[in-house]
Amino acid sequence: QRAVSFKRLDKAFGIIIWQYRYGELDEYLANRKKFAFANLWSESSLGLLKSAAEKKKDFNILQMELPVQYPTWARRILGKEPPKLSITGFEEIIVAYEYTKTDEVGNYDQRGTGGLNFDQNNEFTVVGSVGRLINVNIRATTQKGVDASDMNDPFKNFKLEYKGEGNELEDEVIQEVSAGAMGFSMPGTNLSGFSESHKGLIGIQVKSKIGPLELTTIASQEHGESQKTSFDLSSGGGVATTIQEKSFFQNKMFFLDTLYLKYFLNNHEQVPDGQKVDRKTLQVWLHTDQTENELKRNEKKDKFCYLGNKNGRVFKLLVSERDYKLSDLYEGCIRFDSVNIMDNDFIGICMTTKDGVTINKGDTSVITLLDTTVYKESLWMLKNQNPVETDSNFTLMWRNIYSMPSDFDVSKFKIQVKRIAESGDTSDRVGPTLFSSILGLTDNNGNANIGATSIFDIENRLLIIPPFSDGGALNNKPFENPALGSENTNPDIYVKTQEPFIELKSKYDITMSGTTKKTSFQLGMGNIMDNTEKITGQDGEILTRNVDYTIDYQFGSLQLTSKKALSKTRIDVEYQSESFFVPKSKVFLGMHGEMKLPFGQNSFLGASILFQDAASQDIIPKIGQEPYSKLLLDMNTKMDFEPKWMTSLVNLAPFISADDRSTASLE
Repeated sequence: QRAVSFKRLDKAFGIIIWQYRYGELDEYLANRKKFAFANLWSESSLGLLKSAAEKKKDFNILQMELPVQYPTWARRILGKEPPKLSITGFEEIIVAYEYTKTDEVGNYDQRGTGGLNFDQNNEFTVVGSVGRLINVNIRATTQKGVDASDMNDPFKNFKLEYKGEGNELEDEVIQEVSAGAMGFSMPGTNLSGFSESHKGLIGIQVKSKIGPLELTTIASQEHGESQKTSFDLSSGGGVATTIQEKSFFQNKMFFLDTLYLKYFLNNHEQVPDGQKVDRKTLQVWLHTDQTENELKRNEKKDKFCYLGNKNGRVFKLLVSERDYKLSDLYEGCIRFDSVNIMDNDFIGICMTTKDGVTINKGDTSVITLLDTTVYKESLWMLKNQNPVETDSNFTLMWRNIYSMPSDFDVSKFKIQVKRIAESGDTSDRVGPTLFSSILGLTDNNGNANIGATSIFDIENRLLIIPPFSDGGALNNKPFENPALGSENTNPDIYVKTQEPFIELKSKYDITMSGTTKKTSFQLGMGNIMDNTEKITGQDGEILTRNVDYTIDYQFGSLQLTSKKALSKTRIDVEYQSESFFVPKSKVFLGMHGEMKLPFGQNSFLGASILFQDAASQDIIPKIGQEPYSKLLLDMNTKMDFEPKWMTSLVNLAPFISADDRSTASLE
């Protein structure tokens, strides 16, 4: 009857939900034609609006289209779009005024120098296309500085591609073609001694697909070099550092009052809370020789005060936590960090304790800037110029601290104290007792008390010999200890007379040693290719970038960071580096095929053919530049299974019920 009808039923209840009936087939076809036309018009109209918005958004003044008509045979590959070329990027010009000033130790009147400084950065990308499938990309930048390998390799930042969008070429044999700088991936070939990823290649690469077989073929010239090296982490050496007892670290640490020195000498007793330093009121001032004009120029950023009148000494306010730090371990003690205090410097302080009564040194209320006269009592002199024993503050400077070596392995650290006799002979003990044990540095077997933070300040590299006080006198002179022996004490090193320089005789050598553990290494001449490194420990464990180590590809520096990495005794490093100069022709040909297997998600069968040929430019080649040819044939497979019998076998155990899939993998 040529009639067409539609109806939709709810089968459960037999109810008709909706129905349509066309009395004639032509009526139905006309209705469908009208619907299809309306749908097509709607989609095309919205597409025009969308494309217009995208064109407006991506508008580029440096964009050109060439009016070229492709022949009919080329349209099947290239499409109808004409050749295009566009340039994007930026040029940044930096104009700055640079001012440099250096403050030398104990001298604040150095004048600065300044001038205009010009610099520039740029980054440009040239993108071209021929039809939809062929694209050209050229990039140049100065963002990371001048790279010598870029200058010698003009093709390094050049790439030509034949590639579709998404799965557009899924049914084609040739799916992707690229030319320029590239890498070649060979999954599973690491068992043959080759890296799975090979970079630094300039050439052409073709990816094709024939049924289930995927092929990657490359013909290129190799501009990179594969490198292998090993590093011994304990090869820093055990060089010993020897100092003498007279070489204590002068003007480094000071007690702020004899009150705190007494508590320190009395077996490290704790200072009562009310007598602790009020950090908010502590000010430390250092004598400066800056002129009045320089003071006025620096008035906004630095604070100064005078003692007496404008012709008196000028002091500069130091910054807490930068120039000095109030010790958390020793109450009432300050340590100078970023400034070195010299013998001819004055140090003035203002300070009160938490109770505001016990100690009140100086008066912050009368300290003002520059032109105002300040009374001498406003600052209390913690240190005079070239102090002598008659000064009331002479004992406040610590005379029992020494510098430790800057780089050593704490676990292997050793310290030894030896007496230097008149004959030149040395000894390390009085009777059966070691000098280092008497001084509190080691036990009587010579093992350093490295865990005692009050003696070994590892962070600040300070050795602090525990105090000795004879009868409660206010001193801190460990080498006056009678336990060292009557002839072995050396009180002369703590004497300071009016003479600016006196020859002090040393009686002891303090020797510190310990094998240094290296944590940073240099890989060749730098220019490491990104993500080509593979770092393993002596036990075969692979280290992870930015977790166990950091690497600077441009300069070739490797830094171990994690405890796991630092616990290794040796690391093996494989990487690829760019050649600054290519002294010989190096050809790299390769083909890698991979066929998916019909079981398991990641099961495949793979095969690789690699050929490398290097020809020397010299008749008699240099060592390391000999010509060679290498051929590698490699097959590999990976099979993933999900055996149900494994799950069933586990479920035979009592109180176990497993629903997850079992997996087995063979590679």
